[in-house]
Amino acid sequence: MRDTVEKPAPAFPDHVKTAPLLVLDYALLQKKDEQECARLFDACTQLGFFYLKNAKLDATSMFESAQTFFECPVSDKLVYDMGTSGNYFGYKGLGGGVIDSKGTLDKHERYNISRDDTLGFSSSQRTHPPCILESMPDFAAYTKQSLEIIGKLLDRLSTLLGLPENTLRKLHRLSQPSGDMIRLLLAPSGTTETSEQSMGAHTDFGSAEQRWRSSGAPARKRRMGVCQAYSGLLDCELW
Repeated sequence: MRDTVEKPAPAFPDHVKTAPLLVLDYALLQKKDEQECARLFDACTQLGFFYLKNAKLDATSMFESAQTFFECPVSDKLVYDMGTSGNYFGYKGLGGGVIDSKGTLDKHERYNISRDDTLGFSSSQRTHPPCILESMPDFAAYTKQSLEIIGKLLDRLSTLLGLPENTLRKLHRLSQPSGDMIRLLLAPSGTTETSEQSMGAHTDFGSAEQRWRSSGAPARKRRMGVCQAYSGLLDCELW
């Protein structure tokens, strides 16, 4: 892994308001621990977001691919611009969207990869950058492992809702075409003196989203993230 991925995040600014978030233990949820399952239900119905520890999932390859891609010249990245493809997959550059009613342009880049592409289910002829194609087996493994984690959480929620355990999981079958995606994200980190908003307020679509983040080198003042979005019920950040 490159140094820019390994460096620790800068100190969190004191002036930014925070919300109380739960840290859930995936190992306990796997064992159907009643107290931990109740905490999962509370997090989903009252907060909509939680941290999840002890979930064995490695996003290293995704961060390395993201770093390689985002360091490419803008002209190279625009070859994969989603605006020319007629769908939500591909590249979105800086200022490609509006984040508020004043018309302020966003301050982040992203590259969305269809789950169907990673698993070889896609019938489209979408092309990807070489750095993405080279890591596609890692993306596929990550997708399957990520979906299994989400599936366990959905099983617990099904039971808590009084449904058969696999009710929600069956709506996210791995073998079916899907709008799921892996999103590679690059945005300014900001500083303790500023609080730049890189994207607008929004409600994520789908059933669940897992997030990984890395601040990168402080000198670059950029942060990278990897999201796995599912087509909400869950929004969790993995440890």
